[in-house]
Amino acid sequence: MSFFENHLGEFAALLTACFWTITALSFESATNKIGSVAVNILRFIIGFIFLSIFTLVHRGMIFPVDAGSGNWFWLTLSGLVGFVFGDLFLFKSYTLIGSRFAMLIMTLVPPITAFLGFIILGERLTIFNFLGMTLAFFGITLAIFSRNGKGDRFSLKLSPRGILYAFGGAVGQIKYTATGISSTIMALVPVLIILPAVVLYKQKVTFAEAAGAIISVAGVALFFIYPAQKISEQYPATST
Repeated sequence: MSFFENHLGEFAALLTACFWTITALSFESATNKIGSVAVNILRFIIGFIFLSIFTLVHRGMIFPVDAGSGNWFWLTLSGLVGFVFGDLFLFKSYTLIGSRFAMLIMTLVPPITAFLGFIILGERLTIFNFLGMTLAFFGITLAIFSRNGKGDRFSLKLSPRGILYAFGGAVGQIKYTATGISSTIMALVPVLIILPAVVLYKQKVTFAEAAGAIISVAGVALFFIYPAQKISEQYPATST
């Protein structure tokens, strides 16, 4: 087999990261022009049309009427948390701090997921998980804080409201940290988005911002390579 065939998954992950980068920049441009609410509604309409066409071709029905009440409940809850509120917060943050910083803050999804798993599900966090959390938070802090020109004090250089919206978008992602190299590659969006932000939007990227993005992604990589141990793994089922 060729090198490309042997690493098809990694190439697909890298291509996905590139598409996510384009998506973030596109949504930032759209929200700045027509607003976050309008973009979210239009996205739902377009997505509904394309998904309906896909299900019609694939399953012979436009709407999944064969789904049970339990499926509809969890699907609705997931859609409200992730697509409605989570993405609405994320799109709103685009208008205040831009997609580059919003995507950087979104790297908090794995640490937030691991922390919630630790609190709610009793999952055990490893030393690598704590190290990953530390790196992710340090990288983001390094990118969003700057020195005061009049002294050595650090000050927040972004809109606090925009940071809260981006954090809300991160919390809204109903998502387990996947393992493997592919997931790590797809988490490279905060780094990949730097070049087009400079070229297309003429944004000035400092060394601290670039270093912060790289450090934060390195922290995320630790979550993918060394995931939190689930309850079923801590207490394997035994036969009697």
